[in-house]
Amino acid sequence: MKKETKHMDREVSDATAIAEEVDEGEGEPFEASLRRGTHAKVARILVAEDDDAMRELVALALRFDGHEVHAARDGWELIRKLEALEEDGIEPDLVITDVRMPGVTGLEAVAALDWPRWSVPFIVISAFGGRDLHERAFRLGASAFLDKPFRLEALREIVRGILRSVR
Repeated sequence: MKKETKHMDREVSDATAIAEEVDEGEGEPFEASLRRGTHAKVARILVAEDDDAMRELVALALRFDGHEVHAARDGWELIRKLEALEEDGIEPDLVITDVRMPGVTGLEAVAALDWPRWSVPFIVISAFGGRDLHERAFRLGASAFLDKPFRLEALREIVRGILRSVR
């Protein structure tokens, strides 16, 4: 019996298994499952996540939704990329950041950038999201908080909603 897998309904914490299934051709083709999303105007999105498989999976899903995605491996790289964009007079449309990353956390990066001067919405993701962390993220201005594991489709829906509201 063939194993049926709908990748968009899987939890993102299973990113490595999903990637292996895609490579092995099991289940619905990953590209086809991603293309079910809307293809609105291209948005510039920065994704900061220290887990390579998670970062690539999120970036791939957003690219298939038609967005320009820039990835950062940690909080320092997120800060550098945002500062470089600012120097060029470019503001990203959205930032998605993990909390726990080497060096500087996602929330420390956001706080260091004096986020209120930016009008850029941001989404926080974390496997360690207790009530205090949620409250801290929202005090800093987070538009949404997703606890890992989360469904990739849930992230994509939140991204679409945020982008619709800021355009």
